[in-house]
Amino acid sequence: MVVMDVAWHVLIGKQHLQRLHDAKTLLLMPWRICLKFGFLSSEEYSEELFGYKYVTAMHDPLALSTLINPRFLTFKEMHIELEMVNGILRTIPKINLEPNMKVAVDVDVQGFLDFLMERILGR
Repeated sequence: MVVMDVAWHVLIGKQHLQRLHDAKTLLLMPWRICLKFGFLSSEEYSEELFGYKYVTAMHDPLALSTLINPRFLTFKEMHIELEMVNGILRTIPKINLEPNMKVAVDVDVQGFLDFLMERILGR
């Protein structure tokens, strides 16, 4: 499980978008569009949440990367259960119970971003 607390450390910003534009290939158009949308949709809260404006977190690419190469994440075995808290479904760690999954607790941010950009740019 890759939790938001870990994924929110993996921010992609304007410098990454510029590298995609500089590559000048139509194959990267979907990434450019998605990043621009990410920046626009998080514009209202990104500075407050992340400390930077015009960034977006790479939640899904980070989670998917575990299938390709999990070396960027540090995992801890935990017991996690689902519970409704104030009408919201939450994942709750339960102490002293048999672990039922591996949970990401840390990420090599720069290593992952380098990996992601290499994969996107095809290098």
